[in-house]
Amino acid sequence: MMYKRMLFFVMLVIAVTELRAQTPMQYNNKLVTITDSLNAKGTRWSRTFREVKVIKEFGDLAPYRKDLEQYIDSRIAELKADGDVGGSADLKKAVLSFLDYERNMVHTYFAAMESFGETSTDEEIKAAIQNLSTEAQKENALLAQVNQAQEAYARKNNFSIDAPAAGGKD
Repeated sequence: MMYKRMLFFVMLVIAVTELRAQTPMQYNNKLVTITDSLNAKGTRWSRTFREVKVIKEFGDLAPYRKDLEQYIDSRIAELKADGDVGGSADLKKAVLSFLDYERNMVHTYFAAMESFGETSTDEEIKAAIQNLSTEAQKENALLAQVNQAQEAYARKNNFSIDAPAAGGKD
């Protein structure tokens, strides 16, 4: 009986390990999905911001910001727990740096927008938008670092990265 339990446990561990095992291309695709999903969530926040700016109901942004914060925090925890997949350390580090930057943006600049209301002046709102825009300019450099790390990872693991479709995303 003891032998059967031990055998069952070993087979269970092997099955779980097989489910979690990833090829380098699969790991790359996982990271791409994370950044694409983050982009979609950020786009939803931006659309909502444009709507609430007109009616000055900035508190309506809170659920979108909280969703972004939760998503970023859970992805950071997930990636930190990931083991190495085909020499993924540099790529993972670049994505974690990008996510940390995004977390700071959301916490600092997105959250600040929620404090505005009907009595907020257009100048106050414009200043906050300018601060957000100035900080957001750093995003392209971080994305370039992610892309460089991704290209190096793909070369190291002998797979190619498809170029994004023409027109991009909103």
